[in-house]
Amino acid sequence: MKKSILASSILALLVASAANAGQTFDTAAGSLSIGGDVEFNYESNNTSNLTSGGDVTIVVKGERLLDNNAYAGFSVATEAGLDGNVTFDDRKFVIGQKNDWSLALGAFEATNLSPAGADMSLTTSGAVSGYNGGKARGRAAGSEQTQVTFNKEAGALGYELTASSQDSGDLVILRPIVTYSAAKFSLAVGAEVPVVDTQDHADWTGYAATGTFEASDMVSITLRAATRSGTEFDTVTSTIVAADNMTAGVGVGIQNFYLGAELNDNSTDTETSLYTAYKIPAIMDIDNLDFHLGAGYAFAPDSANDVTTVKFRVKYIF
Repeated sequence: MKKSILASSILALLVASAANAGQTFDTAAGSLSIGGDVEFNYESNNTSNLTSGGDVTIVVKGERLLDNNAYAGFSVATEAGLDGNVTFDDRKFVIGQKNDWSLALGAFEATNLSPAGADMSLTTSGAVSGYNGGKARGRAAGSEQTQVTFNKEAGALGYELTASSQDSGDLVILRPIVTYSAAKFSLAVGAEVPVVDTQDHADWTGYAATGTFEASDMVSITLRAATRSGTEFDTVTSTIVAADNMTAGVGVGIQNFYLGAELNDNSTDTETSLYTAYKIPAIMDIDNLDFHLGAGYAFAPDSANDVTTVKFRVKYIF
C-alpha cells in the first residue's frame, strides 16, 4: 500500500512538472526544476541495414542557495529507450560556494578532455582502440563506477580533481585537470593515474589536452590529443597487455555545420575517421525542435572493414 501511494505521488509530481516543462519551481527546501529531451535516430551503413534507436531523457534538479552563495543540490537523469529499458545517467549530489568551489559525489561525467563536437556520425571499423582521456571521467558502463569531483575557480583558471572508484573499489584512478578560459580561447589539460589497483591490472598513465578557438561568432576550431602508455588487463584474453594508445582530433564548427577528423593509434595499427553533421534548426518554427543530418567514414590501412555511415536525428528539447 505504501509503495502504491509513493508511486502515485511520484507520477503526480512528474505529470504536474511536465505541464510546466523547462520550468523551475520554488519550494520550502529550495528550487526544483525538470527538463530533458527526446531523441530518435535512423542510421544506415555499409555493414548493416537501416537501424533505429532513441530515448526520452528526463532530468530533475534541486538546489538550495543561500544569500552568502553557499549551496547544496542534486541532479537525476533517467533515460527510457525505444527497447523498453530504463537506465539512469547522472545521480549526483553537490555542495559548494557559487563561483568559488564545489564538491560533487555520485555517478556523473567530469570535464571532457577530448570533445569530438557534433559527433553523431563519428564511426569506427573496430580495428583500433584509441585513448581519449576518459577512463575516469565518469558513467562508464559496467564498471560499477562512482566518483568524487572537486572543482575550484580562480579567475580565468579552473582546477578539477576527480577520484574515480571502479570495479567495486578494486581500481581507483585520480584525474587532475587545469582549465583556462578567455574571451575567444579555452584550454583544458589533464592526466589519469591509477593509484589503487588491488588486482595489479592497471599500470599505466594517461595525458590529454584540448583547446578551442572562437574565430568569430559563427566559427570555432577545436584541437585535441590524448595518449596513454603502460599495461592493463585484457578481459577478452585474460592476460596483461600493452596499453599504448592515443587519439588526436580536429573539428571545425561553422554555425550549424560541423566537420571533424579523428586519428586512433595503438602502436601497431592506425585508424582514421572523418565525420560531418548539419543541424536544421526550428522545425515548423518550433525553436526547440531540430533535425540533424550526419555522415561518417572510418578506415584502417590494415583492415578491410572500412565503414561508411549516414544518420538522421530528430531532437526535441524540453
